[in-house]
Amino acid sequence: METHVTIGVIVPLVAKPLFENVLQEFDSIRFKVLLYKPEDQISDLIKENLPYLDVLVFGGAISYWKNKGLIPEHKPMVYIDYSHAEVMKGLLKWEEGASQGYSRLGLDTFRQETVDEIFAELDTPLNQVYVKEFQPDEPAEAIISYFQELWREQKIDHVVTCRLSVYRVLQEEQIPCTYVLPTKFNIRQGILRASLLGENSKNLESQVAVGIFSIDDYHKIPTRTEFDTNYEMEKLRLDFHREVLDFSRNNNASVVALSASEMLMYANRGAVEETVRTWVKVPILQDLKDRLSIQISVGFGVGPTTLAAQNNAKRALERARERGGDCGFLVREDGKVVGPLGRGEAMQYVHKTDNPIIQQLSEETGLSVETVSKLLKFSQQQARFSAEDLAHSLSVTPRTARNLLKRLKEMNYLQEMGEEKPYAKGRPRQTYRITLNEVTAEY
Repeated sequence: METHVTIGVIVPLVAKPLFENVLQEFDSIRFKVLLYKPEDQISDLIKENLPYLDVLVFGGAISYWKNKGLIPEHKPMVYIDYSHAEVMKGLLKWEEGASQGYSRLGLDTFRQETVDEIFAELDTPLNQVYVKEFQPDEPAEAIISYFQELWREQKIDHVVTCRLSVYRVLQEEQIPCTYVLPTKFNIRQGILRASLLGENSKNLESQVAVGIFSIDDYHKIPTRTEFDTNYEMEKLRLDFHREVLDFSRNNNASVVALSASEMLMYANRGAVEETVRTWVKVPILQDLKDRLSIQISVGFGVGPTTLAAQNNAKRALERARERGGDCGFLVREDGKVVGPLGRGEAMQYVHKTDNPIIQQLSEETGLSVETVSKLLKFSQQQARFSAEDLAHSLSVTPRTARNLLKRLKEMNYLQEMGEEKPYAKGRPRQTYRITLNEVTAEY
């Protein structure tokens, strides 16, 4: 059965024959090979093709780390690993190596541990072998300078490199070097990983998603001058329904009117997740508010069944109302919550978790999992803050925020950072730093 996953493979032009030879083995996968010469072409290739790809495969770790920030979090991506096989491939391509015992050699990208193991297996001493290990942020110029210095000091006779830009410069300077592409085995493994990730992502996107659109304080609207007649209220209801219908049509969703003030939308997860990603940064609800002169709250929910998605949407709507309305929230099936949407300040946290560290922090502090999760995210965004800042972010009263800070201080999870004076004539206020993230760095 043919898969619907499309994989983008980003490789240098010189690697085209090797990769195409391997890719033809996967006749059930659609590929789009994105070829580049200079490395600075990669970003443009990604931007042009990203909407048409389900998953991306980079030809190596270097291009992956350099361009990782261009890929949205929801888009799966992998890179072809360079391991023991590539070290052996580089040594074998260096024809003079055997007679010299593979000495006076420079290598990049590989880990020192990997090179040590290979030379041990070859029963060859590491005699003047210099390894420039891979560093994600290290520019090609630094690697080139490293090998140039070794060459000038007459410490090496040859370089084995996995970076095309390094190879080209060394060639121009007539420094003997070998350029190593990944092995077919590792390319196959990378494609298989990408295929599984793509299929899993597709399955998630096809899950059921529900959105509930609700007019805030609908029963109070007739007291306002512009809506003081039955005609105006009926027009408001129709305008509200029309806006939600238009939104649903643009997202290939169906919609049902629950009441004059609430609309229920059914869609797939992919459409709703894309909407949420947009609403995190764009105040779309403000546009509705301007057109209709009313506030609207939205709750989005996703789940494996319609009922699960609808229940999550209800929970999300409750959070929007607790926040004072005029915003949206998303509740996922794994317990993660994203919001408030449409205010440019969305936070992602959880209201349930299997993370043992968060559970432990919850038990230690006596705070709920959701509160601990919110505090973790808040502390990542605000390195230094006041009780008022915390109250605003968590939508709690200043008194509640101070009680939270007191609890954290008792548990040694709070550090006082001194006072600051936000306004020239205002009173100074105490600032803090939460140290929960030092306990759960991987959260």
